[in-house]
Amino acid sequence: MRTSQSEGARPKGRAQIVVADDHAGVAEQMRILLSVDSDVVAVVHSGQDLVDAVDALTPDLIVTDLTMPQMSGLSASRIIWQHDAGRASSLYQCATIPR
Repeated sequence: MRTSQSEGARPKGRAQIVVADDHAGVAEQMRILLSVDSDVVAVVHSGQDLVDAVDALTPDLIVTDLTMPQMSGLSASRIIWQHDAGRASSLYQCATIPR
């Protein structure tokens, strides 16, 4: 898991985001795009790493690919919401469709 700040240090005023995508290039582009107005606190490449990052970092927003190997973003999202039903994180799920 790539993190951009130490655990517990949470700047005020900018959304804290975790990005998950198994394609490193897509994840990096999302990080660059989202970093303009937000703090991307972690970039991960699997569903299990997403679950672990959300548990450790408590982000405001989760951006995840739906189709990742081993554990999909959809399965990871279900685990996150079941585990932390009362948390105020928002979730955005996306899938890249190859041409």
